[in-house]
Amino acid sequence: MNTSNISQINKALLVLKNFVELSATLLPYLDQLKEKQSITPTEQQELESIKSVFTDQEIDEQASILLLHSDIIGLIKSSFKAINDKDPFSNKKGAVNYYLSRFKKEYLRLRENWHKIELN
Repeated sequence: MNTSNISQINKALLVLKNFVELSATLLPYLDQLKEKQSITPTEQQELESIKSVFTDQEIDEQASILLLHSDIIGLIKSSFKAINDKDPFSNKKGAVNYYLSRFKKEYLRLRENWHKIELN
């Protein structure tokens, strides 16, 4: 493997890490917004902006499996879909809680790994 390949892999890892970190902040906030019975115009703009982050991204799930040894991108996509499809007038939160908890658990595991790598 030459230095160019290593550089490309490092860039891909950085993009994945940043997307995962961003998702850890945005997904819970999106869930909060979707739970509200009525939202302000500012919150509506935020909701649309957050949705665009997840719908406009074309990050391949296989990339996280190959580079991070994790299905974190699949969990992000599943969490987003569950939150986005949630009916704000329903008390059913099973799918959202399931995917968000799996995402959070995997995110914490990855974050711990990243921290250990940074210490080396």
